[in-house]
Amino acid sequence: KLDLKKVRLFLQTDEPRIDYRNILIPLRNIKVYINFLPLIKGQTQIEKTVLTLNEIDIKKLKNLSSSFKPSNFTSFINNKVESGKIKSQIEIYLNEENSLENFIARGSVTNFEAKITENFSLNKSSFTFFADNTDVLIKNFFGLAGPIKIFDGDIKVKLTPEVSLNSNFNADFKNNKKLKNYDKLFEDFEI
Repeated sequence: KLDLKKVRLFLQTDEPRIDYRNILIPLRNIKVYINFLPLIKGQTQIEKTVLTLNEIDIKKLKNLSSSFKPSNFTSFINNKVESGKIKSQIEIYLNEENSLENFIARGSVTNFEAKITENFSLNKSSFTFFADNTDVLIKNFFGLAGPIKIFDGDIKVKLTPEVSLNSNFNADFKNNKKLKNYDKLFEDFEI
């Protein structure tokens, strides 16, 4: 399709079959936006690519995670995350040399389970996310963390110039006897 307002060409394919490391990537569609004027001169300038994924099991994502950056994110997925399902859309922006300039990933995670520490896990959790090369935002976080029921939460991770984390959680601590098992986690908090 030709977008006359922005003078660019829009290419789309639906339900493509892409196998990466013997894993079928569940893509709903791929859209590629090409600047039309350089194309007339025989040059290809891709402005952005949009990948819309169907739901994927996080266990399959673990097999793909060796190519993720930063490596501590890969370590978290492989060593702490136990299960869940992710649905996402990823926009990849390229510069004039067709090199990665930025990306935007957004989506949702359901049935998320992760072992945070030896005695502390997240269960039956769900959240939405938004990420680019400077920030990761997790919103609408619901789930169970040991005896704590989280009924709304958010996390903001700023990646540049230094990594910083800011979070807010609304939770229910009804069973205080069970919290005694988590004293080491809460030693700096007054409940």
